[in-house]
Amino acid sequence: MIWIQFVICAIVIIFAGDKLSRHADLIAERSSLGGLWVGSVLLAAATSLPELATSVSSSMMNIPDIAVGNVFGSNIFNLAIIFIMDLVYRQGSTLHVAEHGHIVSAFLGLVLSAIAVLSIVTQTHPQVWGVGLETIVIAGVYILGLRYMHNKVEGQPEPTQDRVETSLGPTYLKFAIAAAFIVVAGVGLSNSADQIAELTGLGRTFIGSLLVAFTTSLPELVASITAVRIGAINLAFGNILGSNIFNMIILLAADIAYTGSPILAVVEPVHAITALFGFIMSLLVIIGLTFRSERLRFLGMNPISWALFLAYLTGSYALYIQ
Repeated sequence: MIWIQFVICAIVIIFAGDKLSRHADLIAERSSLGGLWVGSVLLAAATSLPELATSVSSSMMNIPDIAVGNVFGSNIFNLAIIFIMDLVYRQGSTLHVAEHGHIVSAFLGLVLSAIAVLSIVTQTHPQVWGVGLETIVIAGVYILGLRYMHNKVEGQPEPTQDRVETSLGPTYLKFAIAAAFIVVAGVGLSNSADQIAELTGLGRTFIGSLLVAFTTSLPELVASITAVRIGAINLAFGNILGSNIFNMIILLAADIAYTGSPILAVVEPVHAITALFGFIMSLLVIIGLTFRSERLRFLGMNPISWALFLAYLTGSYALYIQ
């Protein structure tokens, strides 16, 4: 029964994720905000709701390893989605089409991952009212980074296909309804994942960082693929990179929900490996967005996309053998 619950939640998330992307695309066009900004903020926050719901509920159930592993694992899976996007996109590399402005959010994700790695490795966890200072700093850097993006990065609406004429009011409502379905499905994941961890004997760190992270990242996967198919490349990249930086402030929410001590002080040190791979993969994305040469191809694809895929596999294997 627990596997059935897990699968049902995944199906709900897949369906809702597709709807989220299509409604976000309409909002980006009709509000003149552009795919970069709508993807990085609105769509990213909505597709990250499963991570938020799962990590907070896991913390409340005293399962910190699933709460933290879900965040770091989701981040590396999200970046691996770029490889899948390039498989779907048949007009070259998506890294060559996306706006340079995405470098800002990729760099912000790199910085936030570095803070998390240093905190876990050094075991330095000053407290502020029972909450780790490191998670507060991460949230503060996220807010500053978001303000910088708002002031410096100006996204332009991008042409897409098969648009439906509709006003923004109903579109926002449909977007909110799809997001609500994602929240409900995300809450069910944390309970089923903990039981699966016990049944399989794989452990909560591995389950949280891979199985739960993969499932809670299904909205990002579905939304990004849908965005690529309708030609909204900036929406797709904004969704992925924006979700990664939003995921990092989930650590603060999980820290507040976890009682007793800072959450990063009690989790397994192996989480530093996943966070480190998040740092490395963010750096690869920055390189891919900065140096754009169609001449560099490996097996018909951008070498950076292959590097992201291999980095994800390597990080997953490193986590499995611990």
